[in-house]
Amino acid sequence: MSLSAAKSRVMQARTQIETGRLDDVEPTLAAAEGFLAGLDPLDAPHAPAVLAQIAELRAEMAGVLMPEQRTRLSAAEGKLRQAADQRAMGLSPADVELTLDQAAQLLAGIPEHHTEAARAELAAQRARPVSSPLAAPTPPLEPTAPLEPAPAPAAEHPADVASARASRLVEQAWSLVESGRTEAVDAVLGEAAAHLAAVPASPERDGLLVRAEAVRAGMLAADRAEARRRRAGELDRQLSRAEDDLRWQPEQAMPPLRRVLDRLGDDDVIEALGEEGLAEYRGRVAALDERRRAALKASALETALPLVAELERRVAEGPISASDGHEVDRLASGLRSLAFRARQALRAEDDDAPAGLGQVRGEQPGADRPGRAEGDDAEIGAVRLRADAAEAALGALVEDWRVRMRAQAVHDRWLVLLDGVEDWADESDDPAQRPLEEPRLPKTREAVQRLRHFVRDDDGDEAPAIRAVYRAAAETFERAGVRLDAAFGAMLDDAERRPVPLRGPELDRPLHLATAARYTFEGTRFLEANVARAEALHERWQAEVAAVMTARRELYDRLAAEAGAAWPGIVAGHGPVPFAAGAGPGTTILLSRVHNRAGWDFDGGAHPFSLRHDGVVLAGDYEPHVLAALEHAWYELKLDVNDRIPWDVVAVVEGPGTVGERTMVPVRDFGTGLEIGKREEWPPVPCVRLRIIALHAGPVVA
Repeated sequence: MSLSAAKSRVMQARTQIETGRLDDVEPTLAAAEGFLAGLDPLDAPHAPAVLAQIAELRAEMAGVLMPEQRTRLSAAEGKLRQAADQRAMGLSPADVELTLDQAAQLLAGIPEHHTEAARAELAAQRARPVSSPLAAPTPPLEPTAPLEPAPAPAAEHPADVASARASRLVEQAWSLVESGRTEAVDAVLGEAAAHLAAVPASPERDGLLVRAEAVRAGMLAADRAEARRRRAGELDRQLSRAEDDLRWQPEQAMPPLRRVLDRLGDDDVIEALGEEGLAEYRGRVAALDERRRAALKASALETALPLVAELERRVAEGPISASDGHEVDRLASGLRSLAFRARQALRAEDDDAPAGLGQVRGEQPGADRPGRAEGDDAEIGAVRLRADAAEAALGALVEDWRVRMRAQAVHDRWLVLLDGVEDWADESDDPAQRPLEEPRLPKTREAVQRLRHFVRDDDGDEAPAIRAVYRAAAETFERAGVRLDAAFGAMLDDAERRPVPLRGPELDRPLHLATAARYTFEGTRFLEANVARAEALHERWQAEVAAVMTARRELYDRLAAEAGAAWPGIVAGHGPVPFAAGAGPGTTILLSRVHNRAGWDFDGGAHPFSLRHDGVVLAGDYEPHVLAALEHAWYELKLDVNDRIPWDVVAVVEGPGTVGERTMVPVRDFGTGLEIGKREEWPPVPCVRLRIIALHAGPVVA
């Protein structure tokens, strides 16, 4: 269960005995025995000592005065004081004897070692005749001899009455001194002095005054003796408690010793004990402190040595074989706790020792006082060094395990990175087969990307196994980067030899290649060169395309001006009329500034020219010379002649015909009839067929 809980219950039982809570002692001791069941193997050797302490307490309880007995003893002591008062007041012997019998009855059944003083007092009072004069006080009071009884007066005179009363009061005061109840002596002697004031001067009066002073001197001596007894009793109780603590828990012995030293410096104790008494108690404190220090050392070694030996044994088993970091942490924490518990056992137990204790031990004022139970003890120091060495060896084992695990983790990660790309060096690529595309070396690229992060994570660990893996990774990373750089460079060489694409995705490919190079070559020494080369190619192509486009625009503008100037003469030569619905075959018509909708609104595959004009669908075919002029502009001059610019057309009506018209037909669900989409159809519609004999479209004229 718990050794510390058992010790705590034993200490609690000791306190219950000291404070008179005797009914709670046995249950507390039983609880202490229960905590000793099933102790940890390291605590089990301490169990016999605790059981011995429990047995001592039970033996002590056998002789303890129980509360009911204490009450009877106190009542008996009260009866003894009452009998003394009765004797002092001159009551009848029968009354005194009755009171003494009551005291004897109260003392019956109480163990004799608790009633020795009371029984002695009872015997003394019974041995003293009631009618006889009170005996003189014993030294150190040294009172004067008892006064001779005065002859009885022939008649009751007031002075005689006062003298008799004063005599009884003086004897009562002496009885109070004898019984230790000195607090009322001054008042009784004062009353006696008041009665003596009414008594004329006489030898008897002088004798009473001397007797009163002797009683007063006895009172002062008794007060001093009582003060010494009380102070000594107070100090003895603390020292007795320290004695008990030395048997039970030596670490708890310092507080009572500290209280004794503190009291030895108080004026009332100094006055009561004197120098000789003070020296005696200082010597007793020093002796107990030496025993305390020796007990603490023995207890510290008894606890610490098995812990240190266990730690050394576990460390001597060699390298840690666990594979899980949490398991290693738990193992190391458990072993470090052995060292911690050993140091706790060796730790200082008297750090709070009072400053005066050093001088009691004989140390020089101002010298360094040992703050630990072991002081400068070589044996304790050796145990501490063993604990430190074993814990350092444990730290070395843990660090060795961490190095081995880091090396294994690095090696395993290296194997995972190579998985699937081991044969990257066997890849090849021909840039001519895919111009303006990244090299098709997927495994090489993957190897570079994986190793880039792996090499970057190198923290400079100098462990040989880790260094070997990172060296291999760096070499592979470099070789794969060189291969990828060569393939990328060959692709750019091919791109630089090709003609400049004027439009379309090909023109923007260098920008995409620059982006790809940033990702592909990140972390390599080839990044900047490849990105710069791809961006330079993009800039060159853009400049060349801009120059081509400028030249074409200038050509377009010049030819458009020439075509515009030639067109009126061509129209005049054909003599066309504006188109009107109902124009018959053979009619030459003129269509001005119209837009060709072939391929958009009408089927361009059937007729290359078509539109809807004044509600009539017109569909025409080019004369060969007209088609040749358009194709020359499109394919040879690379001019943009399209349906976005207005056309002027001279055509001959061929007659009626049909042409497909673009129509969006709704698609409906077969079951519900709901529209679910649309599809494109080209149903034929009536049209007027034309033969185009002349054309003006931007730079084209024919």
